[in-house]
Amino acid sequence: SQVPTDYPSAVELQQAYDAGKSGWMTPPRYRVSQIFLGVADPQGLEAARKQTLELSKKAQATPTEFAALASQYSQDRASAEKGGDTGLQPL
Repeated sequence: SQVPTDYPSAVELQQAYDAGKSGWMTPPRYRVSQIFLGVADPQGLEAARKQTLELSKKAQATPTEFAALASQYSQDRASAEKGGDTGLQPL
């Protein structure tokens, strides 16, 4: 089998790769977990802050329980069902 005569040379292939590689790179992604607490109106803001602080203390005291806390308290049902996991996210 013969290489076609119009096939790019190794130098041309390298130049094309170098010119376009920034567009082919995937940004780093990180696994993110959350406990989402929504606030529908300004009156609920202070209660949400208080709950956030309580949940933060619990999660920091026992990090292995984060998924259970997220499942119980997160108002984002999609991530709550996965223990707070939102998947891989570019940051």
